[in-house]
Amino acid sequence: MSLSPVTWTVPLCLAVAIAFAWDPFLIIFRRDMDLATQTSVTTMIATSVALTTVTLSFFHLGFVIGSLVFALGIACSAIARLYLRPAISTGLSAVALIACFTITGGLQA
Repeated sequence: MSLSPVTWTVPLCLAVAIAFAWDPFLIIFRRDMDLATQTSVTTMIATSVALTTVTLSFFHLGFVIGSLVFALGIACSAIARLYLRPAISTGLSAVALIACFTITGGLQA
């Protein structure tokens, strides 16, 4: 059985989007951050991308594969946190989510 590129590209793009958006998304839950950082445009975009990507992972891929994609994204977010600023990380997460839609022609239910 051969895997088409779309079969493995969608979970990979979703995991990358979660990895890059997760740490900037968590800024809204930190008490040590100032209000300007918590309500910045970067944080709002990261929140939208993170929640959308997690939802699509479970809705489009099912519970088991969605859980694996989510776990992979969370694991990789620790690495992204060390090397990327939140603005760059948020931009890369949006690019990964857009790439997911572009490659597949949109996610159908």
